[in-house]
Amino acid sequence: MLVHCSLIENMDIRYDDEHCLVIIENRILRFSPTEYKLVHLLLIHGIVTETVLLEALSLQETDNAASRLISKYMNRVRSKIKAHGLRVNCVHDYGYVLLPSKPQEGSSFIGFASLECLTYFSARTIARSKEGRTHK
Repeated sequence: MLVHCSLIENMDIRYDDEHCLVIIENRILRFSPTEYKLVHLLLIHGIVTETVLLEALSLQETDNAASRLISKYMNRVRSKIKAHGLRVNCVHDYGYVLLPSKPQEGSSFIGFASLECLTYFSARTIARSKEGRTHK
């Protein structure tokens, strides 16, 4: 069954869990089951932590090979969606974010993704600065 993705405005994006496919502007993109798990999370949430992606693939967070595997599959996803007006950006020490290839005027999603990343990094910076003060 096709489900409409409304995260990115002004684009017709639908996905089908049963067949592991995404339809962008009436163009069908097929994904392996592993690739689809990752792209599906991005289509639902827009921004996804690496921890959530690792859990979706049943991988251990402490394993460096697991992070490299996520990166490998994300590169495959990127290559498939690139020509269709979407991109996946890596947010260092956080995860991945799905964005339109070209900025869209008045798009609330870009603001949402930026705000969530900013909130995360601000909280992290505050936590690190507090840790630094306790060690002095």
